[in-house]
Amino acid sequence: MRQIQNLIRTAAMVVAILAFAAAPTAAATIFITTNITTSATWTADNEYVLTQPVYVTDGATLTIEAGTVVRGESQSVAGANDPGTLIV
Repeated sequence: MRQIQNLIRTAAMVVAILAFAAAPTAAATIFITTNITTSATWTADNEYVLTQPVYVTDGATLTIEAGTVVRGESQSVAGANDPGTLIV
């Protein structure tokens, strides 16, 4: 009986450790403030925030992994018409 109880405790600890290891980590927030002039990859483990209109310039390639969060901030001041936008 004691061996069964020890096995149950061990199994419970293993499950708890695996659940902790599989827990998602907080995404890093990266503010994009300039045009994309060289090829880049945005990964799903980050959140990208566009602070203004951002162009992917001629000759540059932007790869965005599936599941990546990209957000645009609102215009800098009322009437500025410069919200965070990705322009390809």
